[in-house]
Amino acid sequence: MLQTHPRTEEFFETFLSNPEQAVERIDGIINFEEDSSNLDTLANEILEGAIPIIYANHQSFADGLVLSRVTRQLMERTELEGFKIPASATGESQPLHSALLPIYHDRGLFPVGVYTDEELETLGPDEQRINRKAALSLLKGPSEGFGLAVFPEASPEGGIKTQDGGIRGIQQLKRDDLRGYHSIFQKRYKNRDVLFVPVGIDGSYNIYQPETNGPGELAVRTVCDGELLETFVDLTVGEPINANNLDGDFNSLLMAAVAELLPYHAKGYYL
Repeated sequence: MLQTHPRTEEFFETFLSNPEQAVERIDGIINFEEDSSNLDTLANEILEGAIPIIYANHQSFADGLVLSRVTRQLMERTELEGFKIPASATGESQPLHSALLPIYHDRGLFPVGVYTDEELETLGPDEQRINRKAALSLLKGPSEGFGLAVFPEASPEGGIKTQDGGIRGIQQLKRDDLRGYHSIFQKRYKNRDVLFVPVGIDGSYNIYQPETNGPGELAVRTVCDGELLETFVDLTVGEPINANNLDGDFNSLLMAAVAELLPYHAKGYYL
């Protein structure tokens, strides 16, 4: 079982004292081909009116920061205001969230707080109203110049270590959110194509470990010590998918496209 890193408190203090520097250092360990032809193709489709839904596997609570590398590129190449992304409403009160929010916004990523179904079982009508308001905000996004970004697995269980030293990999989807977004967007925006953009993230559990809800050794050395380590997080954008052309199990086909972007150990259920 992973233990909380002994320098966890120092990591948070360093991060919060200078978030921009911390994020810049983390950017340095992310391997991302920013001139990807898939980004160019997608940018052209967006400029022609397509609605992009970026979706990625989920290995860590650091995945939003990793994914913001993609949203920043697309915002700079198009006329989009950015991408709205469902995020934990309970996490909004955390200092790290407040520190990262302006950086997310600058990179075109706009978190919208939602409560999980499990949380709603123990919460009251106020939280249910927040979820309804959040859902409306996400669905209205395209009319306001926003795309959508989602982690369909909803939790970073895929980054949890296994007994043999590997990770669990992509988890089977428990909800049909991808199909739901596609169906609603098609009805609301009949004259616009809806494109799914698969993104593969591997190694983000080294930044922030889902088991301990804290930093890993490599993240501590990067953020606290400023070490120039080799990249240990891979970020890959796949070819945009027009869901109208999918024939078969919606979730399996879309998540298989993400799995194709990942190494064997990270493919998980969609191997």
